[in-house]
Amino acid sequence: MFRRIVRGSLAHAVTAVNGELAFAGGWNGTGVGIVVIDSGISSAYDLNSDDNQSSRIAYNESFVPGDFSSGDPFGHGRHIAGIIAGNAYASSTSYYPGV
Repeated sequence: MFRRIVRGSLAHAVTAVNGELAFAGGWNGTGVGIVVIDSGISSAYDLNSDDNQSSRIAYNESFVPGDFSSGDPFGHGRHIAGIIAGNAYASSTSYYPGV
């Protein structure tokens, strides 16, 4: 059996989404609001402000009748929100620092 070490790469991510065009136009996401409809959402360092002082989660609500908790029991909502709006505050991996 042959084994090969595999790891992800974000080397082409900016190019794939025309990020250079957005940056050149001065766009940085300021003022953009995003809605995530999921099983819940919980705070994480990557979803806080850049100085880690306040959460950027503006609102959360449960749509399950009788369930008043809007926590994230399965972690999926936080995972998705991190992909969409994470700021890499807690990133400490040697492969992708600041990503």
